[in-house]
Amino acid sequence: MCHFHQAQIIRRYITKQPILEANKSLKKIVSWLSRTDRVCFESELERWYNKYESFLKGKGTRFD
Repeated sequence: MCHFHQAQIIRRYITKQPILEANKSLKKIVSWLSRTDRVCFESELERWYNKYESFLKGKGTRFD
């Protein structure tokens, strides 16, 4: 899959102006997609996942 379509898939799930810190960070990583190599991109993506793993699993900050 080309970089453009990979980025479009992620943009469907986050907005153009994300509010949540996890989404802001992911948007920044995706912006590097076309300017980096596969190893660096996957490393950054894995670092992002490890940082926000509990948030992604729904164990993050509660909003009630």
